[in-house]
Amino acid sequence: MQGIRSHLFAASSRGVLPGLVWALSSDSEGPARELPAGAPIESIAGGWLWLHFSLAENGAISLIDHLPGLPRQAAMLLKERGEIPQIHSEGAFTYGSIGDLQRVIGAAGEDLGVLHFIMSDKVLITGRRSPLNAAGVTRERILNGLRITAVEDLLAVIVEQVVDGVDVHIEKISREVDDLEDRIVSGSISGARSRLAMHRRTTIRLRRHISELRLLFQRIEREGKRAANPAGIARITGELLQESEALDRDAAALSDRTRQLHEEIATLLTEETNKHLRVLSVLSILFLPPTFIAGLFGMNLRGMLFGSHELGFWSATALAVVSSAAVLAILRRAGVLSA
Repeated sequence: MQGIRSHLFAASSRGVLPGLVWALSSDSEGPARELPAGAPIESIAGGWLWLHFSLAENGAISLIDHLPGLPRQAAMLLKERGEIPQIHSEGAFTYGSIGDLQRVIGAAGEDLGVLHFIMSDKVLITGRRSPLNAAGVTRERILNGLRITAVEDLLAVIVEQVVDGVDVHIEKISREVDDLEDRIVSGSISGARSRLAMHRRTTIRLRRHISELRLLFQRIEREGKRAANPAGIARITGELLQESEALDRDAAALSDRTRQLHEEIATLLTEETNKHLRVLSVLSILFLPPTFIAGLFGMNLRGMLFGSHELGFWSATALAVVSSAAVLAILRRAGVLSA
């Protein structure tokens, strides 16, 4: 819409747009290019414009809020922090939000963030409160030569990167769980319990995120023939739906694996505890007769056996040793020590 482009050009001519992280522009012929920081956002003839903002700056939300013709619900959505993916169409605008993995030092992390977007006929505005993986990867692919001819396709590529990022992260967790499984099977469980619990929490959170994406893609596919839906996403919804369903199955299988391994660790710990208790029980049984004998001969009463004998102490000691040996023989005969 000409009003939005004129508004952005006027705002950028007065100074740097608040919260602007990057701006990419493409005409109808050449590849996309990144606009210099602080340069005015010029009008576009036949291409598209992508502005990516940091919503941690209040000035960015205020700038987007004053875009001409922007639906009130789209402006309100920028201020929300929910992770439920949603896409709405109203008039000439398509807007919504989608969860994405946060970006940490050039790679996807484990925490989830929210990518907000507002799209008109040739302008895509995205915003986030923390660096996100999908937007960063899409920018890198565009600067490395990826050709995108329409702004709807640009949004579709970003959504694809959200799904791919989750897929890569699940594969990474799966490899780490494989290593933990090898350690657990070999009996080495030191530190495995805490790491496994961390992976299990992450898997459960990712599976919840995948399920929300799958429901969103299902709704878009059902409404794909309606003109109000974003054409770029609608064209690849079937593929995204299949990928999200496959990811949901992989995440479910991984969640079951982590739960089973967690139970395996608990079983090993229980067995180890039982072994220690068994050793303590056997020692208690072996020392029970000597304890009884020591208590018996410790009574200061007349007529005590060995009380006047010069070797009385050694006689009582020998009796205690013999009683322990007898108990040990009984335990061995009963098979308690070999169990």
